[in-house]
Amino acid sequence: MSPTDSKRPKSSARRHPTKPWHDELPDVVHVIDTLPRCKPVERQPLPTPKGKTSIRALIQQRLDADFALYNSNNDAHFIGLIQPAGSTPTRSGWRLQRKRPIDRAVIEAALYDAIAKRRIFVALDGVAQTNLDADLRVKSQSVLEFVVLFPIVAG
Repeated sequence: MSPTDSKRPKSSARRHPTKPWHDELPDVVHVIDTLPRCKPVERQPLPTPKGKTSIRALIQQRLDADFALYNSNNDAHFIGLIQPAGSTPTRSGWRLQRKRPIDRAVIEAALYDAIAKRRIFVALDGVAQTNLDADLRVKSQSVLEFVVLFPIVAG
């Protein structure tokens, strides 16, 4: 018996010879947060935008996902880049003393201010993005990374 005769599972190309393997991957943008003293954490993926988009539009999608997740659950746990006032850090976000409304406008303003002051870096596919309004083409399976240098508290 030669090494090539071993019983290995067949690849997807052998199972579906007319369907490329990359068609099976979801059409999403992966979001990764790197916070101080923490390992990088993958967050909820975003749908890949059709056509050209900007980093600002991707950040808006990210904020929409963060607030939708917070509003849909019953506990006082917020997963986002900006620490809400009166909360304590956890492994995957911020724990509030009790469930309360978080002012999205304050969080959003603090986020853009932190990006402008270089307290948070934004990278798309490993390339730092300084112009939030530049037109970009985002591929499926792209990686949007937020690197937080200093904890930021707002709202």
